[in-house]
Parts: sequence; C-alpha cells; structure tokens
Amino acid sequence: MSPPRLHCARSGNGPPLLLLHAGAGSHLQWLPYFHRFERQFLCLAPDLLGHGASPSPPGLMAADFVPVLVAALERVLADQREPVHIVGHSYGAAAGLFLALRAPERVASLLMVEPPLFTLLANDTDRPLLTEVEQIELACRMALLAGDPLRASELFARYWSGDALWEALPTVFRNLLAEGARGRHEVGIASMFLVDVPADAGERLSAVPITLVRGGRSPAPPRRIAERLIERLPHAQLVTLAEAGHMLPSTHTPEFLPVLRAHLAAATAAPPPA
Repeated sequence: MSPPRLHCARSGNGPPLLLLHAGAGSHLQWLPYFHRFERQFLCLAPDLLGHGASPSPPGLMAADFVPVLVAALERVLADQREPVHIVGHSYGAAAGLFLALRAPERVASLLMVEPPLFTLLANDTDRPLLTEVEQIELACRMALLAGDPLRASELFARYWSGDALWEALPTVFRNLLAEGARGRHEVGIASMFLVDVPADAGERLSAVPITLVRGGRSPAPPRRIAERLIERLPHAQLVTLAEAGHMLPSTHTPEFLPVLRAHLAAATAAPPPA
C-alpha cells in the first residue's frame, strides 16, 4: 500500500526546506516564513496526517502512526535530489527526527523546537513530569468521552499554548481544533507516548547538524525532554529562548528567526561529510 498523500504548500527555489507544524496546527503556521527563505530554499510546508487538508487513513492506530507519517513525508520529498533541511515544531519536530533517522544521508540539517517525546521522561527522576502530561491527556480524553471535543481542545491549548493564546483564539479556530480533537488525542498525541529515540541516534545522525530549541517559559515536561534528547544527540546545539513558551516560532518570531538563520547558515557552509 502506498503511503498517504499530504497536502503541501510550496514556494521558492533552491535546496528543500521542510517545515513541519505543531500538533493541532497546519501548514499555515509556516507561511509567514516563506517570504523570508524562499529566495534561498524551496520551502515545503505539508499538513501532517489528521491536520488541515491531510486526513488520516481510516483505522490508523497510534502504534502505527509515526511510521505511516514518516512514509508520507518521504513521499513529499520523493522528487527532491538535494538533501533536505528539516525544521519541526513540537509534534512536527518529533516527525522530523524520525524522518531524519530513516535516511540520515538525505538530511542536510535538523532543527527541532520542543519535540514531545514523552518516552524520554520514563525514568525515576522524570516520572512526575511524565505523569503531568499523562494527566493532561487523560483530561482531554475524558472530555471526548463526555462528547465535548471543544473542552478537550481548550484543555490541550491552555496547557501547551497558555491561557492568553486560547482567550485570543477566534471561535472559528476553536471549532477547527475541536473537529480534529479525536484524532489528535487518540492517535497523534497517543503515538508520542509509544515512540522512543534509539540509543544510537547520535551515532546515526552524527553527520547531520542539529539544533534543539526550547522556551524558558514552556511547561516543564518539554523543557526536560530537550535535556534528555541532548543526551541522545550529544553533538546537537541546545538553544533556550528565555522569555518564550512552547509556541515560540509563532509567538516569538523575532527571537526565533536569528536562531533558525544561524542554523541554516552553518549547515549550508559546512563541508559534506566524508
């Protein structure tokens, strides 16, 4: 069976720059970045499975979600001959990491913003932080069982994005979040509790320039996940934007852009691996 086809916005010319949005989002998250990078890169911003105009295949389960998503992303890149620069935010960052692990030789660089790799918290020290996100997801699932996807979306958004962003969100966008709530919590986010970063990830990605970005005001679990992920990817650079939260590519664009530009400039200037 061929992988699902993802809706993908495209603009520009040059090496491919794959921009992967956060959970509950769509390619629209990255459109403001297109005019900044399309003169140097071919910007590709797909809607990930179950988001925007890319529906999930019927019957897709959480345990199979990440491999199916990675295969769908490989289909987006099938016509690209140059190595790809991957930039992912949250759920998109996790997808970008597993895409890079599938074929490191096809990856020019990888920048991740707070990937929700919850299995990295499955240890005695971090167990309270894992419990914190499990309780949020349980509350969202209970709201779904009660027939209230809007409430599930509100709980999700307030935790990850903050009260102010939820309060400012127009009704039409709140309703769109509610429409995708079941797939988001029963499949997409559920998969993040199942996938683990392999112990040899650092070795497999040793030739790939990697930057990991976190917000100083994000919830504690993603901030700790970043530290645990650096242990698996010791050559990666960890950047903390002290005043930013989890939605930092959208809420703190002036602070994030120099980090992204520096990452791409360093990766573009780096000599090819031997």
